[in-house]
Formats: sequence, structure tokens, C-alpha cells
Amino acid sequence: MINSFSSGCLFLFLCLAGTSLAQQSITDSLQQQLAQSSGTAKVELQIELAEEYLSSAPDNAEDYLDDAYDLSKDINYASGIYQSAMLIAQLSKSKQKYWKSSRYVKRAIEAAQKMNSKEAQLQALSLSMNIYQLRGKSNSFAEAKAEYERIKNELDLDQLRSERVYNQQALEKSQIIQDSIKKEQAEVLSSLELTVAEKEQQAALLDTLTQKNELLSRKALLLELEQFKREREIEQQEQALRDSEEKLKNQRIRNTFLIIIFVAVILVISLVMNNYRLQKRRAEEKAQLQEQLMVQDKLAALGQLTAGIAHEIKNPLNFVNNFSEGSLAMTEELEESLQEVKTNISEDDYENMTELIDELKQNAVDISFHGKRADEIVNAMMDHARSDKVHPELTDLNKLFLNSANLAYHGYRSNQAAFQLQIQQDLEENLPLTKVIPQQISRALLNIINNACYATNEKRVQEGITYQPQLSLKTTQEGKNIVIRIRDNGTGIPEKIRKDIFTPFFTTKPTGKGNTGLGLSMTHKIIVEEHSGQLQVESEAGSFTEFIISLPLKK
Repeated sequence: MINSFSSGCLFLFLCLAGTSLAQQSITDSLQQQLAQSSGTAKVELQIELAEEYLSSAPDNAEDYLDDAYDLSKDINYASGIYQSAMLIAQLSKSKQKYWKSSRYVKRAIEAAQKMNSKEAQLQALSLSMNIYQLRGKSNSFAEAKAEYERIKNELDLDQLRSERVYNQQALEKSQIIQDSIKKEQAEVLSSLELTVAEKEQQAALLDTLTQKNELLSRKALLLELEQFKREREIEQQEQALRDSEEKLKNQRIRNTFLIIIFVAVILVISLVMNNYRLQKRRAEEKAQLQEQLMVQDKLAALGQLTAGIAHEIKNPLNFVNNFSEGSLAMTEELEESLQEVKTNISEDDYENMTELIDELKQNAVDISFHGKRADEIVNAMMDHARSDKVHPELTDLNKLFLNSANLAYHGYRSNQAAFQLQIQQDLEENLPLTKVIPQQISRALLNIINNACYATNEKRVQEGITYQPQLSLKTTQEGKNIVIRIRDNGTGIPEKIRKDIFTPFFTTKPTGKGNTGLGLSMTHKIIVEEHSGQLQVESEAGSFTEFIISLPLKK
């Protein structure tokens, strides 16, 4: 029993091996022929090779079919286009690539129409209906089905017409035979001298001809009835075809009407949504404008207050500076007078008086230095608050940069007494003067430096005494631009909000800590819109923030 099973397995293996070898032999032969062929013969060999590979190597089959399709298009070979497109569609359907299958089955239908082959069109439409059903395309399926029924009716009508022509030819042939029989009967009756045997023979022949005539008459009648039935069927088929075409036409009209309604509904919804968005945007812009006007009024009032305070400080400060210079001059005169009476006083008194005069002189120098520095700050405050001077003028950006940094730093320290900031300066020497609006540029720099002070102070509160707030100020000339860099080692800006920092009214500060949200948006407007410059920001959360201002050099 085991031997029988082993023999059976061996036989099956040999059969499979033989089949595989035979198939390999066929494909090798086809490939050799393919290498030597061209034109339509090459297309047919490619299709035949693809059919051999369909079950064993679908990818190879698809390659051959693609080549066959492309070559058929190049040589305008409709039959090759039809066969290759149908096989590609079937192969794509088996791989569930329904979109590709639909595309190629449409090409097969077009090729079948060029071939004027209704049978080919029916095969392609049948495959198309199957694909549309798998894809759930009910409308496309209905249209394909209607087209399939229309072509099938036309094919049935052609067949009925062919049968009618055949029956007509049969009737004509039967009529010819009847005429021949009648002629023979007439010849028999016309015989005069006949023997009894001949008469009997003629009578039998006459009976036979009569029977044949009756048989042919019945057959002709049956043919006429069959032809009548065929004509009725043709009329019914034509009526069904007309009904099918009318149904297809009505369905297309209905589908077009539904599409028009759908598009109209979409347009109405779009218009309503656009109108809603427009009204919402206008309301938001109105609210933002009102808020901005309120902020501008507050800023204007603050500017007037700042200008008033600075003006009041200016007068006593002028007295301080003038008296410090006068004191310096008086110490010099005192030194000269001391030299004149040097011989009249003791050496110890002279040294004491000299040290005292030096201390008075140094105090006058210090008072003058800090008074001038305070005067620069007051002038910067007045320039910043002044709104009537809005024309560009040649400006030393290094000096403006330092004044703005000092003003912002000391202004912030007035509310945070414990805050100490290490300012590092790297300003390019001989930086050329450029035309800007100083008050506007100063306001932009103040906004950025105030934010830097806030960020470094927040980090100082979080990390304690181990952290040293630092601010780096740098200016360079790069080609036809002056670049200002402001870098701090504060909390940094998270990446997710970095794109919003120049948006009006956007802020991350808590209430009561300068949270209008207009500082950086105004800075962006001043630099980019009013001075045709560029404003960029680079930052790493928890590490640093650097603002880069690029202003065009104008002389």
C-alpha cells in the first residue's frame, strides 16, 4: 500500500514537472519569436506570452501587456489595444486595483468601437459592470448596463435581420422548386401515347409530385409564419431598444439635474459660510481696532505724561550740570590761590588743603559726568514721547541703541529693584549714519529690550542666585544693510507660539505685567512696514532669544 502511494506521488511529481517543462518550453519559444518579430505580430506574441504568465507570474504578464498596449497605440492596432487593455483590466481587478481596471476597460471599449465589433463591446461592458459593482458606483453601473442592453438589442436585431434574409431566400428557392414541379406535371399530362404501365407510372409520378408540392406548400406556409414571428420579434426588440434609450436619456437628465442641484446647494452653503466668515472677521477687526485705539490713546497720554515729567526734571538737572561745571572752575581758581599763599602757611596745612581741593574737584567731575548721563536719558525720554517729528533723519544707531537699552533697563529696574542685568556691547566702530525715524526705532528697540528684561527676570526668579541675567547688544554693517542683534539668556520662546508673537493682541504675560499684546506687533510694523526692513527671531525654549533687525542703509 505504501509502495502504491509512493508510486502515485512520484507519478504526480513527474506530471507536474513535465507540465512545467512544457510551459517553459512554450514561453522560451514565444520569446525567441518575439525577439525576431515586429508590428502586429509582435503585439500578438506579447499578448500570448502574457496569457502564459497570468497564473504563474502576474507581474511579468503585466509588463508584457503594458508593452503590447503601448506598441498597439503606436501602430494604431485596435485589436491589440482591445486585447491588452482587457487583460490589464482583468489583472488589475484581481489585484483589487479597481481604479486602474476601470481606466483600461474604458480604453478597451473605445478600441472595440473602432473595430466595429459589438461582441467585443459587450465583453468589455460586462467587465465594466462587474468593476463598477465592486466599487459601489451605482450610477456608472446603471449607465454601463443600459449601454450593454442597447448593444445587445442591436446585435439581436442584426441576427434577426440575417435570419429574415435567409428565410426569404428559402421561400424563393421553394417557389422555384414548385414551378419546376408544375412544369414536370404539365409535361406528363401532355404525353398522348402512353402504355398502361407508363400511365400507371405517370400517375404514380404525378401523385409523388403532388405530395411534394403539398409538402413544399406547407413548408412555405411555415416559413411565412416564422418570418412573421421574426418580424414581430424585431419590432418588439426595436421598441425595447427605443424604450431603453429613452430610459437612459431620462436617467442622464435626472443625474444632470441632481448634479446641478448639488452644485447649487454647495454654492449657497459656500456663500453663506463666506458671508459668515466675512462678518466675523469684520467684527474681530472692529474689536481689534477699538482696542488698538484705546491702547494708542493710553500710549499718547503716557507719552504726554513722560514728556511733562522729563521737562520738569530738565530744569533742575540743568542747574546741577551748570553748578557742577562752576564748582570745577572754582576748584581750579582755589588751586591757583593756594599756590599764591603757599609760603604763608605750614606744609601740613598746605597738604590738607590740597587733598580737600582734589576731592572737591573729583566730586565736581563725577557730578558733571552723571548729570550729563541723566541729561541724555531725559532727552531720550523727551524724544521718545515727542510725536510731532516723524520725518526720517540721519541717526547714529549705536548711540540710539545704547540710549534705548539704558532707558529700558532703568525703567524696568524701577519696578524690580533686585533685578541686575549684565549688558554686553559689541557695537561696530565707524557705523555709518542712516536715515530713520529715531522715535519709532527707539520705541521698537524699547519693546524688544523690555521683553528681554522680563524674560531674564522670570528666569532669575525660577533659578535663583545661580543664574546671571545677560543681554547682548551687537551692531554690524552687512552690505547695504545695518544689522542690530538683541540676544538674552532668558526663558526663550516655545516653537509652537513663535509664529504668533507678531500678531496683534497676542501675549503670554499674565495680567498686570504689560499684557496689551501690541508691543511686538508695533515693532514689526515699525521695522518692516515703515522702514522697509526685516525682523527675525531665533529662540530655544529655556535657553535664549535673539531678535535680528535689518535696516536698509540710507544716506
